[in-house]
Amino acid sequence: MIKKKSKRWYKKIVVNVFENSKEAILITDGETRIKYVNKAFLHITGYKEAEVLNVKTSAFKSGKHDKEFYKNMWQTIEVYGNWQGEIWDRKKTGEFYPKWLNIIQIKGDNDKDMQYVGIFEDLTLLKEREESINILKNYDMLTSLPNLSLMKELIREKISKNSNKRDYKYSLISLTITNYDIVKAGLGLKKADCLIITTLKRIKGHMKDNFVIGSPGKNEFMILLECNKSDNNILEFVNNVLNEFKNPFVIEDLEIYVQLAIGVASYDNYLDTVELIIENANIAKAYAAEETESSVQFYKTDFKEKYLENIKMKHLLSGALERGELYLTYQPQVNLESEEIVAAEALIRWKSPELGNISPVKFIPIAEKMGLILPIGEWVLDEALRQNKKWRQEKFKSILMSVNISPVQFKKEDIFKLIQDKLKKYDLLGESLEIEITEGLLLGNDPELMEQLSSINNIGVRLAMDDFGTGYSSLSYLRKFKFDKIKIDREFIKDYPEKDDGIIAKTIINLSKSLEIKVIAEGAETEEQIEFLRKNKCDQIQGYYYSPAVLPEEFEELLKKKHF
Repeated sequence: MIKKKSKRWYKKIVVNVFENSKEAILITDGETRIKYVNKAFLHITGYKEAEVLNVKTSAFKSGKHDKEFYKNMWQTIEVYGNWQGEIWDRKKTGEFYPKWLNIIQIKGDNDKDMQYVGIFEDLTLLKEREESINILKNYDMLTSLPNLSLMKELIREKISKNSNKRDYKYSLISLTITNYDIVKAGLGLKKADCLIITTLKRIKGHMKDNFVIGSPGKNEFMILLECNKSDNNILEFVNNVLNEFKNPFVIEDLEIYVQLAIGVASYDNYLDTVELIIENANIAKAYAAEETESSVQFYKTDFKEKYLENIKMKHLLSGALERGELYLTYQPQVNLESEEIVAAEALIRWKSPELGNISPVKFIPIAEKMGLILPIGEWVLDEALRQNKKWRQEKFKSILMSVNISPVQFKKEDIFKLIQDKLKKYDLLGESLEIEITEGLLLGNDPELMEQLSSINNIGVRLAMDDFGTGYSSLSYLRKFKFDKIKIDREFIKDYPEKDDGIIAKTIINLSKSLEIKVIAEGAETEEQIEFLRKNKCDQIQGYYYSPAVLPEEFEELLKKKHF
């Protein structure tokens, strides 16, 4: 009697939990006929209970997945007893929707007693937020043109598509309205924006259908020209544009002359990269901008003096580590609410006796190309953990040490083993270390990389998504790998409020909150920026407002202060 009562009581609790769950829950028999659905299921799908009971789950397929997808899914369930992943289904209205589904197989005494439990959440809102960020991230808001990040991909795609057609040639035009700032200062932002839109219309009037145009900056345009090698479209297009702008604009009864600087670079062979052709076009444009009137410059090899500097830099960098010229500085990461230091990011610096202080922005890409990033990256990790251990032994406050890991390191060495060995060397727990990775690293969905990240996750090392919003943000990766922190790139903070309304930063903060992931803003330097971030509930700050990156002994003084 007591046993029956206990079972009824237990069943009542289970049903109560199911019915009040925010996640949809359904139970089917062994042939996937629905035997139970909770309120959340009915709310998400729009069906009534009577409309779905005894109906097979296949009746709700969206048609977005092929037979192979479902075959693999059921094979996984049969082998492991469960499956989870993103899947699209159909609501009662016919609307397709994405959901994160977890299917659990429950075996009885025989096949007839087999049941399946499905638990899912509607991803529609998250997908919309992701799409919103992608639009903000990839398109210029004024012109709706692709920005530099997206333009690079479009150029790469266009060239790759016709890589085998030797009769094709490509030229990239980089164009700037050189008197834009004068117009804005004299007539105001509204008329200056109107000038950009009108300029775009005039340029488009001379473009062919296969040209690609983007806007990498406020008063800049980038145009990829595709044509047969025998054509003379480039000169024709450039001359037409220059002639067009000899005539003034009329904006609200005001005549405005637009001055242009145009740089042209050619994609000569398959060895050229998209970044190289963009760089060459911009260098040519810089020469054109020196003229007092609208002009065009075609890139020449002698424009590239700085590449000679790079050659020297490569030579000197190859022995910089052995000569002791590399060192680390540490920039505090501060809890915005308590204003206490909670972490430090280890930042590499290079002081060359010949070249002076060289920014990592210059020498890290070179190190990656030369393969030097492997020994340098290992040294950075070792030195950062050694310093963290020293501070702990000297009874300073225990803080998290954040270290950047290059995508090249992930691709060319076993990062998990390296991290594990270094933690063991200094007798530190995984929780004492955070590694920062960029969004681009995750793009290829490389199985070996995914395995490394999972292993790193499993030993307690925290993951931070660096420069979030500048690459290819993917919510699925944030969910899959349990990212502890999202870093808002300084590009979305540094110009607030004068040139940036903060909408991208605010969107990223809201997204992070919805995913229950901490968010840290880089590059905050002013009281206004701090107040904006505090108002929008940003968790942490890393920026000059609190402190630049400093040497270890200076960082110790900051730790002694307890808080700012």
